[in-house]
Amino acid sequence: MQQFLIRGLPEMDLPRLRATALPAAWRYVREVYTAPFRADAELAQAHSFAEQERTRRAAILRLLLFTTAGIMGLVAVPVALAERLALDDVAVLLVLAVLALVALFGCQRGQVVPAALLFVGGGTALGLGFAVLHPGGIDGAVLSSYSGITLFILIGMLLLPGLAAWAVAVAAVGLTFATFVVVPLAPGLIGAHGAGAAKTALLGQLLGAQALTALLGWTAARSAQAGMRAATAAAMREREVTALKERFMIEVNHELRTPIMTWYGNTELLAQMGELTTSDERQHMTARALQAGDDVLDMLNQVLQVGDLEGQPLNLQPVAFTVGPLLENVLKTYDAPEMRAGGPREVALHAAPQVRAWADEARVRQVVELLLSNALKYSPPGSPLALSVRAVHSARRRVFARWSHGDPPPDFVQISVRDHGLGVPPADAPKLFNRFVRLERDSVGAVRGMGFGLYQCRLLVEALGGRIWVESTGIPGEGSTFCFTLPAAPSPRTPLV
Repeated sequence: MQQFLIRGLPEMDLPRLRATALPAAWRYVREVYTAPFRADAELAQAHSFAEQERTRRAAILRLLLFTTAGIMGLVAVPVALAERLALDDVAVLLVLAVLALVALFGCQRGQVVPAALLFVGGGTALGLGFAVLHPGGIDGAVLSSYSGITLFILIGMLLLPGLAAWAVAVAAVGLTFATFVVVPLAPGLIGAHGAGAAKTALLGQLLGAQALTALLGWTAARSAQAGMRAATAAAMREREVTALKERFMIEVNHELRTPIMTWYGNTELLAQMGELTTSDERQHMTARALQAGDDVLDMLNQVLQVGDLEGQPLNLQPVAFTVGPLLENVLKTYDAPEMRAGGPREVALHAAPQVRAWADEARVRQVVELLLSNALKYSPPGSPLALSVRAVHSARRRVFARWSHGDPPPDFVQISVRDHGLGVPPADAPKLFNRFVRLERDSVGAVRGMGFGLYQCRLLVEALGGRIWVESTGIPGEGSTFCFTLPAAPSPRTPLV
């Protein structure tokens, strides 16, 4: 018969039940025993570290609870009944199975920490209660219950948050000590040196095992968390790189389209109209085509320069030089169209006298010109700019240095370029020196760029042994100050140490 009827119950279809319930049960069991060991890259990419940690704890707890309930209910309790063990022993096994099932139900509903606390706390209390109420004193069965408490300490360390895990571990160790002192030792465990010595030795071994188990569990949990943090950071970096690549393609398409179309359009007009145009018109179209070609070449040169900086070490030729005259020369020779737009620009130079740096002059000039170009692009036409140079002392103490006289020489030289543009939002400042990065407002603005200039500055400054940053409130009109440091040149009077 394919169907049967039980009085008081609805009719059941056994073939259908086998076809649906058994596969579902098998999928659940397989999920329980594979989830804690699955390295899911998509999980690291799609979830935060906190969510991954909850998922890890839930998977481990579910495995432990399912296994405990199965072993206790299907193996331990039937064997204990078959061997006709004492009722209190059977009751402990049965209560532990029920406790695991209740905690498993809570875990399935997403209450991972309460379920873990219930299982660990209830199991520890069950073991301690068995030790106190056991009529034979501390015998083999009680020592087994204390071993179970050690196991619960390990589970708590693996599944509970740090403070809660240590609180449970300390409470378990303290209660173990108290109950061990109160409960007498069974005669069979008393050795030749007396009950006191035997009890002390057993207590020392038991507490040592519990403390070591707590430490090992804490170490294992923190190691797993460190691995997840590393995987999350790697996934975030991968997302950032993918986003940067996509943004680069968008920027390249946006930035190159205009000059290429201008270049091609004017060249096509010249080819089609030929002598029909006047000399002035031909000259105008030729100038526009050439300017568009120069813009394309400048963008391609930026890409190639950044590729060279990333791909191989720079061939630097550091020398000692005074920074002020170098900046004066940069301002005299720097001739960008933005410098003349909207009328002459006032560029103030504040250079402390005799400030000397140890760097490659050509590379320093390149960084200053890139920062000047950036300041000109993102500030109103005709607004003033300011360059400044000052000596900087590091905060570290020189214990062994002996200076001949006066203040110690500087450690670094700081060069700053100040503008009065829109400024940089403080939240965007740390990522502004990464490649392909542009502010969202700039991507839709009139200023062209692909996010290479400041990234190129960072590569050059770091290769020179300095660092670069931006200081800005993000308030329009207050502008930004881009600063970078260089190693200071040693003074001729500085003694060797």
